[in-house]
Amino acid sequence: MGHEVVCPECSAVIEDSAFDHGPQFSGTREEIRKESRVGAPTTIRRHDRGFGSEISYQSDNNSLAMHRMRIQHKRAKVESKRQRCRMFGLGEAKRVVQALDGGDDVTDRACYIFRAAHDADLAKGRSLERLATAAAHIALRENSIPRFASDFDEVARCDAEAVISTAKDIQRELDSIAVPPLTPADHVPALASEFDMSNDDERRALRIAIDAVEDGTASGRSPSAFAAACVYAVQPELTQAAVADAAETSVNTLRTHWKVIRDF
Repeated sequence: MGHEVVCPECSAVIEDSAFDHGPQFSGTREEIRKESRVGAPTTIRRHDRGFGSEISYQSDNNSLAMHRMRIQHKRAKVESKRQRCRMFGLGEAKRVVQALDGGDDVTDRACYIFRAAHDADLAKGRSLERLATAAAHIALRENSIPRFASDFDEVARCDAEAVISTAKDIQRELDSIAVPPLTPADHVPALASEFDMSNDDERRALRIAIDAVEDGTASGRSPSAFAAACVYAVQPELTQAAVADAAETSVNTLRTHWKVIRDF
């Protein structure tokens, strides 16, 4: 306040008490951070989208009364059993994605899918762990990050086969979820990293996988097994058993696909 708005032509004072709608504080970055009154950004990862408040533990008042207030505040943040279930499911989806090396975008997508499935009452007859892990599985697939059933067995709190079955149910019930099928090219980078392949060899394996898909040679074949055959075709010094084990397929299947690539 205290600023005047003056006409440049006649010098008439148009307004003598203009408001400054900007921040009222100034100073160093640390002072601005302390005086900032904005809250945390909204996020889909929390059951209340981040609108809920928190009582900081950095307060000077750490009395027993403040401790009890924090406990009551945490309890009041969840209004119903449904919200409590959603909060648990979102946390489980985040945990699974992070354990499988998914990024922030994958985590947000998994939380969105879990919310949609929970709103559609797909949790009936299924555990929350199963539904949340299935949402993480779909989010990874949508971002072309393939994971095997054994990967989910290591981090999930339910059976991997049940997770895949639930993921199919979610795709069938929710029209907004459309997961494209995996291709052999999606599996090549992970296998190349497993065997420390050079960039040139990885590009050669990717080119074989892409050409096979475009030509139709890979149609009707397991993407992971065919990707393993592409890797073995580029680096024949590897043992077939090691490559097949990395792709979770059999040696006979790997050898069959490799013969197709050799004649391709």
